Amino acid sequence: MDREKAKEYLKSMLPQYLKKRGILPSGYFNCLNPAHRDPRPMMSFNPKDNTVHCFGCGATYDIFGVLGLDYGLNSYAEQFNRACELFLPEQAIQPPQIRAAGIRQLGSRSQPEKAVDYSAYLRECARRVTQTDYFRDIGISADIIQKYNLGMDPEFKGANGDTFPAVIIPHGIYGFLAINLEEPEDSAFRLYYGRDSLFNPLIPENAEKIFITFTELEALALLELGAPVIALGNSSNISELITVMSQMPRNRICYLTDSEDPDWRGLYDIIKNELAALNIKCEVLNLAYPWQNVAEYLTRDREDFAARLGHLDKIIHAAGKRLPEILHFDPITDEESFLEPSFLPGIYAVCCSPAVRRRLTAVWVTHADPEAMRYIYVSGERDWELLGQHIYESSRLLSEKYSLQFPKIELFALRDGLAPEEAARQILNLLLARCLKNETENTILINAGSHQGAPQRWNWYLALMNELSQSIAALKTAVVIFFRKEEEELAAEIGNQVLTISSPLDPEADPGDEEADSAQATVATRENSGEPVSFEIRLE
Repeated sequence: MDREKAKEYLKSMLPQYLKKRGILPSGYFNCLNPAHRDPRPMMSFNPKDNTVHCFGCGATYDIFGVLGLDYGLNSYAEQFNRACELFLPEQAIQPPQIRAAGIRQLGSRSQPEKAVDYSAYLRECARRVTQTDYFRDIGISADIIQKYNLGMDPEFKGANGDTFPAVIIPHGIYGFLAINLEEPEDSAFRLYYGRDSLFNPLIPENAEKIFITFTELEALALLELGAPVIALGNSSNISELITVMSQMPRNRICYLTDSEDPDWRGLYDIIKNELAALNIKCEVLNLAYPWQNVAEYLTRDREDFAARLGHLDKIIHAAGKRLPEILHFDPITDEESFLEPSFLPGIYAVCCSPAVRRRLTAVWVTHADPEAMRYIYVSGERDWELLGQHIYESSRLLSEKYSLQFPKIELFALRDGLAPEEAARQILNLLLARCLKNETENTILINAGSHQGAPQRWNWYLALMNELSQSIAALKTAVVIFFRKEEEELAAEIGNQVLTISSPLDPEADPGDEEADSAQATVATRENSGEPVSFEIRLE
């Protein structure tokens, strides 16, 4: 019988096996997970995918996982063989048929698959790896190629008899992955042969964090930069992954590297729940942001990728200062209003008074979606306190809790003597801390109204924005930088678009003006044609 057909048939035997154990698949029963000691029946059988799932601890097993628990079998190969002995005792499971030029046929149709030794074939493929530039083109060095015995088969013969050039990635000596070089982007041309197993399951004892990828190419990209990584390969290896992780120290943290592969994303929760049952901390990390995956990141910007891995802990744990609790405040009597911004990536320079800046920022923050848009506010401590008072007052008028605004905005406090390059790096780390956790709707607000002397300010902010502008386009982030009202010339040096705001709230406004209480502001800018444009907004 063909191996894949055998797998499907064996999976369908789970309800029959449960009945032999005295378990009725039609109802709830005690969890089979030995680590889950709750006596209440919380596990049930799912006929759609032939698995059992516990709603208490989250454990999910197919027939192979259940047999592994019952017979103490850790590897998938042992579980598969035991299932064959129970349900297919008279059947011979066919090994994969592999032919290559100058290499003898591996395996035999007349022999049941236990463990086929592909070592001779893999050695021959490794000898021929110089016949392809595939690994070199994706950034893999000769040291990694040699260490992991990567190879090349110029006349690989697939199961359907087609012959094509393929690169070979071994999974030990009992299995390997072949990638068709003629159409490498198609997942149908990723062909597994031999025993299902993890790629690179041996992690150094001193590794404090472990990356888990779906594909072998992503794992090779991380190995190229010295990161400890395991590749799952396919969903059938989850049980082996959990077994490997259970034998490691519990103080390690695991990162599931995000990618665009929908099959991989569908396994996140399963793996996280299984590791949580082992008290192993696990996070999904969009490590390659803004690229599609880590393999692409390595080829696009190797130095930046290496720098991100080297500073990963600092980036992930970067945090700004939250708004403080306001215990006492002076009442604000301005008319209630709102304004909800929606900026495209770029740099927007706004010239206005400090009062307008704080009120405009407060309107944006109080009306932002707490589950989406968030702000990073770059300013001084005193301005931060005044902004907090405006936000608190706006929240009170809207019958909301002030504390609900906390997640929407964080402070990056500017300090005297801080170099613009260092300030830019710290701001970007705070931004990346959010982006890597898939919190990608962020806007950076910068108060350039008061920082150092006038000539130094000009040069300092030009240097800061020069550093930021190199990254914000790739990170798809908008920056709004506020200047004093009279600094349109400096604003034009920095902003993609310059907006000047005039308001009765400005200090130079005539206190006798009848419209001064309206809090109505006029914004002047230019459209793409260069023609002047103005529009009105209302500020709280």
